[in-house]
Amino acid sequence: MTLTYPLDLLADWPGWATLDPSYGDETSGQAGGQLRVKSLRAPLWTMQASSRDLSPNELRRWKAKLAALENGQKTFWGYDFASVYPAAHPNGSWPTGVAFNGETAAISALSSTIALRLKALPPGFKVSIGDHIAFAYGSGPSYALHQAVEDAVADASGVTPAFEVRPPMRQGAAINNVVKVKRPACLMLIVPGSISAPANLNARGPISFNAMQVI
Repeated sequence: MTLTYPLDLLADWPGWATLDPSYGDETSGQAGGQLRVKSLRAPLWTMQASSRDLSPNELRRWKAKLAALENGQKTFWGYDFASVYPAAHPNGSWPTGVAFNGETAAISALSSTIALRLKALPPGFKVSIGDHIAFAYGSGPSYALHQAVEDAVADASGVTPAFEVRPPMRQGAAINNVVKVKRPACLMLIVPGSISAPANLNARGPISFNAMQVI
């Protein structure tokens, strides 16, 4: 069997993974006390992943699985374990039940680079501050991952009012792009040299790594 990239690495990850934005900004202080901020690149998501204590065989297995990412040369799907489902709909408790799978919403309108409306949601679906959404865009395609910074509730037609997200959306986001609200993910690469797998005298131990979004 040949490995297919991006890997679904986290499907059975024996621990926790969190995402945080990395802004790549440069700051400089001014004589009057002001702080000037200059953006050197668009924000990217970073990941910190840590496992529980693993048996010797588990530890060997996960060292091999991470080795398949070739120290940052191969991609995998990265997502925040605290944002696999929207806060208001844990474990896929959608207002319409199994008629919605969390992967078939779409962009209804783009109000700006930081605001959008979603459609094809169950009526009454709630977007909560902190929820993640993801969608593919462009001809590549590239994969966008955004976090809601406003609440929004879908109307009887399954359309939300405009709500803001961060980071800002990149050029290429378009109406009708399919949006995932279940396990929203982006493409990521292992940060070279970040894998740590210390083992104690009984050969048990945790494994951890860091990763960075790639566009």
